[in-house]
Amino acid sequence: MLCVACIFAKELTGVKVRFSDTQLEITTNQTLHNVRFRFNGDYTYKVKTLSPGTYTVGLATFTDTKGNRFNPFSIRVQRVSIFCSEGSTYFLP
Repeated sequence: MLCVACIFAKELTGVKVRFSDTQLEITTNQTLHNVRFRFNGDYTYKVKTLSPGTYTVGLATFTDTKGNRFNPFSIRVQRVSIFCSEGSTYFLP
């Protein structure tokens, strides 16, 4: 089933993402609501609200649909997608 809201989602601006071997750093200049981060299309992390600022999230915090944690020592991050009430965007490492 196709997500119609995702097709018409506004391009999210004012968000930057940086990677290290074990961390994801997110910087936003606006408040984001109902935020879902997705790695490689398989691993997700959800947060209700992000206020303007910089946040660090450990890559092992992300899980797949079976509850398996992302292992940054055996899998490379290929793409990070961000979906929220304000829009969506993606980043490549």
